[in-house]
Amino acid sequence: MEENTLENEVQTVGEILRNARIKQGKTVSDASKELCIRKAYVEAIERMEVGNLPPMPYALGFVRSYSDYLGLNSDRIVSSYRKTVTGDTDDDIENVPHFEPSVPKLRHLLLGMFGLIILVAAWSYWQQLPQSEPEILTETSAVVPEPEIIDETQSAAEGSAPEEDAALLEESSENSVVGKEAIAEKEQGETITDENTKIEDSISAQNETTGRIRFVLTGPSWVELKQGENVLLSGIYHKGFEYTIPEGEGMIISIGRYYNAEFYIDGKKAKVVSSLKHTNVNLDEFLKQD
Repeated sequence: MEENTLENEVQTVGEILRNARIKQGKTVSDASKELCIRKAYVEAIERMEVGNLPPMPYALGFVRSYSDYLGLNSDRIVSSYRKTVTGDTDDDIENVPHFEPSVPKLRHLLLGMFGLIILVAAWSYWQQLPQSEPEILTETSAVVPEPEIIDETQSAAEGSAPEEDAALLEESSENSVVGKEAIAEKEQGETITDENTKIEDSISAQNETTGRIRFVLTGPSWVELKQGENVLLSGIYHKGFEYTIPEGEGMIISIGRYYNAEFYIDGKKAKVVSSLKHTNVNLDEFLKQD
């Protein structure tokens, strides 16, 4: 008989809390968030599942906070809960802890906002500092001097764009054997002093040179002509430039922009360079074919 009475009283405490919550249109999740109490504890209080709650006096503290949250008489609810669970008839409930929801204080919010402002200001200041990009130097661009533009009259008439000249320089750096030799000389502390003189002498003598192969540039291009170790021609030349290759064996020619070069052998147009082969082309092969 006493066990039935205890069971009815236990259910009454849980039902009071549950019915009050439902009547106010609140869910277990709402109560858990507002009180900062685990959802499982709220459900255990309503079901009076004592084994799923913390030990005394923390469980009493949760019950008191839940009662206050629902606007009930927390003193009576706590007293009834303790009497039901422990059988304690002591009505002194002054020492039962009351767990308040952990709402951030204004001081904490202000400190957080102040720290955020400092971070934003520091980031803005850093963005305004001059950002220096690291200089990337390749061996060829660091050592090989810029080739001299030979055809001054034609260059002035055509007005070659700086971007185009830069692209030609890059082609000459990648393909020129002379450029690679210049790198090795630079690393050994030597300097090329007579390269431009050789080029100028070769160009000035072209009108007096006789040969079977002649080429004409229909657009700007980097050109290199060698005979063994002797460099006869090397530089960037513009549209309209033409050159008659001297007689002799072992002539090797490289054209940066092969599509801007037209070749003539004994006055007849011939295909000497192509997309597949336009550097280190041995001209002896074309003379033997004829």
